[in-house]
Amino acid sequence: MRLLLFFLLIAHLLSCSLSNPDLTPPCEEIILSYDNLHDTSKVVLEGKIVFDTSANEVSGKVIDRETLLAVNNAHVSLKQGNKEFNDTSIDDGKFSVFKDNFYGMWTMTVTHTDYTCLVIDSIWVEGGQDLTVKLKK
Repeated sequence: MRLLLFFLLIAHLLSCSLSNPDLTPPCEEIILSYDNLHDTSKVVLEGKIVFDTSANEVSGKVIDRETLLAVNNAHVSLKQGNKEFNDTSIDDGKFSVFKDNFYGMWTMTVTHTDYTCLVIDSIWVEGGQDLTVKLKK
């Protein structure tokens, strides 16, 4: 009887882990510092732009941290509370989120099936900014 219960427990745990996408390896995390704009090896603030509209933009490029080659099909998500904006990087690794009433402190998550995901906290959205995001295999 105990052996049967043991196998049922193992089967249940396996089915939960296979059906639950939240059980992925942890992401790398970084807090974007506007006081130190040097290359952090994970994210680089390439520049900022001021717009004369209520719209703001976060754009940039996703690259491989070792080869520095563009990573296409990376999912870029910016979240603030219950608001979320998304984009997918194209062949040259570029992405862009340009929205009305898109401002304040946001968290960006960049995921790709072949790379470790990266969470970038404290992205201050005001105007436009261009980021280079470097993912690790």
